[in-house]
Amino acid sequence: MHTDPSSILSRVRFAAILLAIFAVYFVTARLGLSLAVVTRQVTAVWPPTGIALAAVLIFGYRVWPAILLGAFLVNAMSFEPLGTALGIGVGNTLEALTGVYLLRRFARFRDAFSRPRDAFSFITLAALLAPVVSAVIGTTSLCLGGVVFWHSFGRVAGVWWVGDTLGALVIAPLVLSWKAPRAARGAWRLTEAAGMMAGLVIVGLLLFASPQLTARPTYPVTYTVFPFVLWAAYRFGMRGATTTTFVISLVALWGTVHGNGPFSGGAMNQNLVMLQLFMAVVAVTGLVFGTMSAERSRAERELRHNYGRMEARVEDRTVELQRTNTALRAVIDEHQGTLEQLRRRDRQFAEAQATAHIGSWEWDTATNTVTWSDELFRLYGLEPQSRRVDFTEFLRMVHVEDRELLRGAVERAHAERSPFGQDHRVVWPDGSVHWVHGQGRVLQGVEAGALVMAGTAQDIGRRKEHEEAMRGSRDVFSPLACGNDKPIIAAQSGTIGKRPRQQKQFLTTHAWRG
Repeated sequence: MHTDPSSILSRVRFAAILLAIFAVYFVTARLGLSLAVVTRQVTAVWPPTGIALAAVLIFGYRVWPAILLGAFLVNAMSFEPLGTALGIGVGNTLEALTGVYLLRRFARFRDAFSRPRDAFSFITLAALLAPVVSAVIGTTSLCLGGVVFWHSFGRVAGVWWVGDTLGALVIAPLVLSWKAPRAARGAWRLTEAAGMMAGLVIVGLLLFASPQLTARPTYPVTYTVFPFVLWAAYRFGMRGATTTTFVISLVALWGTVHGNGPFSGGAMNQNLVMLQLFMAVVAVTGLVFGTMSAERSRAERELRHNYGRMEARVEDRTVELQRTNTALRAVIDEHQGTLEQLRRRDRQFAEAQATAHIGSWEWDTATNTVTWSDELFRLYGLEPQSRRVDFTEFLRMVHVEDRELLRGAVERAHAERSPFGQDHRVVWPDGSVHWVHGQGRVLQGVEAGALVMAGTAQDIGRRKEHEEAMRGSRDVFSPLACGNDKPIIAAQSGTIGKRPRQQKQFLTTHAWRG
């Protein structure tokens, strides 16, 4: 059976994580217990609480064995029964697990302070409520083991709670902020950070390690550190705020333990408690302003990101519009060319109609709209496009003697879907009468069921004149019949006899018998 190398590597990595958590917890616990004053097991300085919270938040609940083992061993080495040490270890482990559960369950906190809500939730649930579990279980274990008397339960539990609360407020946010991804910083920002930290250390040493401030000062000079906290939170976010709080805590703790600074005027236990309460105010201020700065930075990043996306979309849209505009210009140019060709053909068609004295028309029977060409207007003695013409108006311009004949031809063609052709006279506005030959046919309209009639009208005035002339000629001459296949000769003017040369006028017409 083969073992997956990635599974082995994952187990080794997890074992290394557990060992690292145990080592850090054990070392920081020993440092904290070195400042124990009430008893050897209770101290107002307890960084392991923050270590345990951060470990469970980052790696999950599965790291509880490392916390339990570290708490048990450090307490087993503090001159107390193993049962008491185990009870304290269980209380410290449950404290971390409870704090993370409350954050996950009620605040949906992950492992970063990105909103002011995260800061307030962490302060309330992980730093104020969760340490109660450890303080109660731990103090109860000490009383049951005979290490502490029951009448001292409240005082011991209070000191225990203060130490765990400050460990959660100072250490856990520090670890979580440095675990989060770091934004790129320029050389000037790093120089600013170094200058700010140097100034903080100098001010911290003057405030908390100076023998001159051993006696309680009249003015609250300790609040001089707050501008540095606000500066760090505004300029460097959560990482700057938590680091500044941690540095101030170290300097103040070092000065107080050595009997210097404003918190060194009483008993050591009282001094440490007062110092931790002051540092709680500093830590809370840093957390709140750090999350506000983080939220501002996130909003700026999102704004820049959205602005960049908007610019990219605008650029893409601009390019797309340019392509569309280019294509549209090409289509417009093509349509303009086609339109110019159509206009040229219309001009040619109009010139052809004018030359042939032929006009075209179209009648939409559904709307009774009649469209005439320019030449057709001229055939009816009108200026081109001078009026709107319908079928009724058209009939009014037809000679009264031809009107009903033409109407019948058109209606019959429309009803039978057949072509028609009809000679008719039209009366111009000046009263003159002109002959026109109209013809047309029925076409299918654009809409289903719609019918359109279209056709032409031609000036046949000359043809009618020729016909009249021919009719007059036939009336003047009288035809004479001849023999089979012989021409018939008729004369009107002059005489035909023995002297043909004396005839002045004659007209011959040949007719052949069938």
